[in-house]
Amino acid sequence: MKTTIVLPAYKEKENLELLVPKILDYLDGHLEEILIIDDHSGDGTEKFQTLDRVRVFTRKNVRGLGSAIFTGIHLAKTPKVIVMDSDGQHPVDCIPKLLEALDTNNLVVGSRYVRGGGTRGWSRFREFGSRACSLLAKPLTGLNDSTSGIFAMNKYKVDLSYLKIEGFKLGLEIFSRNKAVEVPYVFGPRYHGTSKMTTKQVFYFFKQLVRLYWYKFDLTRMTKFCIVGTGGLGINSAVLFLMTDVGGLFYLLSNLIAVGSAMIFNFTFNKKWTFKK
Repeated sequence: MKTTIVLPAYKEKENLELLVPKILDYLDGHLEEILIIDDHSGDGTEKFQTLDRVRVFTRKNVRGLGSAIFTGIHLAKTPKVIVMDSDGQHPVDCIPKLLEALDTNNLVVGSRYVRGGGTRGWSRFREFGSRACSLLAKPLTGLNDSTSGIFAMNKYKVDLSYLKIEGFKLGLEIFSRNKAVEVPYVFGPRYHGTSKMTTKQVFYFFKQLVRLYWYKFDLTRMTKFCIVGTGGLGINSAVLFLMTDVGGLFYLLSNLIAVGSAMIFNFTFNKKWTFKK
């Protein structure tokens, strides 16, 4: 089965000039098309449309890496889809490993942090930051490289519903909802230009982490349960006070009535609110 390579791009013409021929040569016979999702760069990226097995889809009113990846997956003509960066940091020789693993798995992630993987040209500070972010996200995904930007999937067998496309880590959204396996690769330097990582993107990443943890571990329901439990404790104390200090009832009887009232309160509100489907 042939494969679609999705390359999200914004002002990456110089890098695409080097990357696209490499992919075409490396995957000759196994490639359906290279699908470039261009966020209206205005740098001539459209010229790649003239190449055989290359399609350029230009988005004029939308911008963002996450949404570009989602668009590419949606538009891909084949079930097998590989997503990778357009700047050359994801090596082409990693693609066969992804495809081989995809034969027996629905989602495969290129990993810098398993045996055989790594990075080139990074400062210690940058590598520490990347490893820290992946470690923070590991409970969500079970992966060593939760923030990887290169992955392969069978798009018809991976759950893509309820994805929130915000920021740039769409992969993290997918990994947190689907079981994935990792294959090693070595992350390299960009061919040209500088990283598009900004403080705003870092903010979106941590915001995304909080939301995914909330979803994954059902913290909304846990919060509701705690609120109802606190309310039940209040009901218990209030009824006990009214029955004993105001009504003058025997303490044991008052306590039974108070506990029963709290149990009825907790059961009713948990059923109607906390565990409502």
